[in-house]
Parts: sequence; structure tokens; C-alpha cells
Amino acid sequence: MSPRPPRPLSTGRSGTIPGPAVVALMLAFGAIATAALWVYWYYHSAPFVPLQRAISAEFPRSSPRVDAGQRKIHKGTPAEIWIIMRVEFDLEADDDTPLATADRVKELVNEHLNKGQYDTLHVRLYRGKPEQYIQKRDIDMPLGDAAPTEKEAGIEESSVDLSQPQALSVEPSELRNRLPRPAHSPV
Repeated sequence: MSPRPPRPLSTGRSGTIPGPAVVALMLAFGAIATAALWVYWYYHSAPFVPLQRAISAEFPRSSPRVDAGQRKIHKGTPAEIWIIMRVEFDLEADDDTPLATADRVKELVNEHLNKGQYDTLHVRLYRGKPEQYIQKRDIDMPLGDAAPTEKEAGIEESSVDLSQPQALSVEPSELRNRLPRPAHSPV
């Protein structure tokens, strides 16, 4: 007598879910996930809507994005506010327009948010033209009453030219010499 093959646990379709129900469940899950993200983002950004509207009114076409908080990795760090906005002027020019813009944004922050709630303001200004390089300038300043100098403002400039290939600053032969070699390498 030969051993019998094991019988399947279910021989009928009683344990399966019909295809239309799976599709309906997937659509419902997508709708619930989208609604949850929308509600979270709405309530997370709600305190900054008046500030965003004020920045938009002061600087047309700036598309400001405002976010604030504390770095969660480092508990006890100062509360910071980050503002990213588009500008129309040249950020590589040697004038005070970026600092004046950041100072005006700081005034708007002090008007629309609780002064004691945040310690540092980070303003990122960017200017981009389609298929050309993007200019950006980061300005960090305390939210106290004193106006920062260039050094205190923590100004960082950078620009990326997307139309030109980027050159390596290190020759390939130098890279080869910098790579660690296994112990059994003959070279």
C-alpha cells in the first residue's frame, strides 16, 4: 500500500475573496491613507498658514513653504523655523537684497508667530530657470531683536549648473590609489 498524498485543506472556493471585493478594499485603503495624510498635513501646517499668506502677499510668486519644530534626534535642541521661498532676483550678485529679504521675512515671522516659541530662523532662497542652473542661498539668523551681520547670519551660497557636465575634482588615477585594497591584492 502506497502512502496517500496529503489532502488540501480547502477543496472549494469557500476561503477565497472575490476579485471585485479585493479591488474595492484596495480603493478604500488608498482613500483612507490619502485622507489620513491630508488631515495630518493640514493640522501640521495650520499654524503657519497666516505666515505663508503674509509672505505670499509681501513677495508675489514666492511659493513659500513654512515648517517648524525641533530636531527629534537631538532632544533639548532649540526650536527652529524653516522657510523656503522662490525669488526673482540674482542671488549671486554682491548686493544686500537677500539679507533684506530675510530681514523682512524675520519681521513677518515675529508678527505672525509667538516670538518666544522659536529660537532660530532658517531662510532658503532659491532662483531657478527651466533647464538652467539653480541658485540658492541659505540664511540662518536668531529670532531675537538684533539684526544679524553676514557672519552671524550663517550665509551659505551655492549654485548648480544643470546644463553643463560636472568635472571631477580628483583624477581617476588618484581615486584608484585612495581605494582600500584587499590583503591578497598583488598590486
